[in-house]
Amino acid sequence: MALGTTATTIGRLGLKGKWTIVADNGQVWQPYVRTNLWRDWGGFVATQFGEQRTGMGTALLISQAQYMDVTAGFTTKIDSHLSGFVDAGYQFAVSHDGGGRRDGVKGSAGLRCQW
Repeated sequence: MALGTTATTIGRLGLKGKWTIVADNGQVWQPYVRTNLWRDWGGFVATQFGEQRTGMGTALLISQAQYMDVTAGFTTKIDSHLSGFVDAGYQFAVSHDGGGRRDGVKGSAGLRCQW
């Protein structure tokens, strides 16, 4: 049994600036900043729980909105195959149709392995 369906269209226009810094000991650091302008043209979602669908059997409309996010972070090479990263950002509404502002703070940290 399927859990439901979702259909929406979202577009993104973004810019990213990245720099490479090599420390005296050879350690490579790459700080970056990026910003994205998102446009959500709305859509619908219909979730099914057992035989009952949310919204009394009809699809719920997803609101239209424009929002931006700004993120800053850095990556660093640990060795030729392994690097670490940390970033933090903020997302905020530019405009919305009453369906929620989508404001929030985000962050991530981790390791990347390339082989």
